[in-house]
Amino acid sequence: MRTKKAFLFGAMGLMGGVGALLACGSDSYVPGDGSTTTTTDEAGSGGDDGGGADAGTITGSNCDPKITTGPNACPPSEGLGYFVVAGSKTDGADGSRNTPFAKIQDGIDAAKKTTAKSFVYVCVGDYKEALTLADGVSIFGGWDCANANWTVVKQHASLHAPSSPAVTGDGLSSGATVDSLDIFAPDGTKDSRSSVGMVLTKSTGLKVSNCTIQAGNGFDGEDGIEGVALTQLAGVDGANANLGGFRGNASSLFPADSVRWPPERLPCRISP
Repeated sequence: MRTKKAFLFGAMGLMGGVGALLACGSDSYVPGDGSTTTTTDEAGSGGDDGGGADAGTITGSNCDPKITTGPNACPPSEGLGYFVVAGSKTDGADGSRNTPFAKIQDGIDAAKKTTAKSFVYVCVGDYKEALTLADGVSIFGGWDCANANWTVVKQHASLHAPSSPAVTGDGLSSGATVDSLDIFAPDGTKDSRSSVGMVLTKSTGLKVSNCTIQAGNGFDGEDGIEGVALTQLAGVDGANANLGGFRGNASSLFPADSVRWPPERLPCRISP
C-alpha cells in the first residue's frame, strides 16, 4: 500500500458503532542473511599452443529473501535486524535472538539508530502497544520463535493498541515494509472519540502486506439539547367595530348621525 498524503483507516466518532476493516495484499518481503554458495566449473585443458582457461564462477543462493515459506525461506539474521518476543524480560534486553525486546517499538527505535540493522523480526504473539513507524525500518511478524532457528509460519503477530491511532507513519519515503502484522485499534472513548487503525502521511515508500488493519467502534456523539415545550396562548378578542353610514352631496360628506340643519350648527364640515 502506498500513500502520498494522509490516509486514515478507522471509524470516526460521529459514526458511533461503525468500524473499518482493511485487508492488505498477499505479497511480502523477508530479508535473509545474505549467505551464498559458490560452485566453480573448470574448463578442459587447451591444445599444445594454449593453456586451459577457468570457466566463469557460478554464484547461487540457497536463501531467497523474497520467499517467506518453503525450504528457501530466509531465517532472520542478527546482523540485519532485531528480535522481538511478547512477554520477554525487559531488563538487559538488546534485541538479539537470546535476549529479544518485549515490544515492537523497542525494535523500531533500535533499528532507526543504525544503518546496519533495518529489520524487526516479530515472533507470533499479542503485543499491546501503539507503534510509530520509522523510515527505512521494516517489520516482519510471521515468525515462530519456539526454536532457535525462527521459522516462517502462517500465523501473524497481532497488535492490540491501547490508544488510537494504532499505527502512525510520517515521511516513510526510503523504503519500508510492514508484513504479517494484524493491527487492531481500540474503540473510541469520550476523550478520543474516533477509532483509527493506521495514519500515514507522506509515506510513498511504505509497503503493507499480509496484514489486517481493523478499527473499533467510534464513540457516540453528545446528546442534543432537550427541546423546549411551547405553550399556545389564547388570543385577545378585538373590539367590536361600529361604523356609521355617510350622507353627503357632491361637495361634502357628513356622518349620518351628525346631519343637522342649518349647516352652521354642524360641529365640523368635510370639504372635498
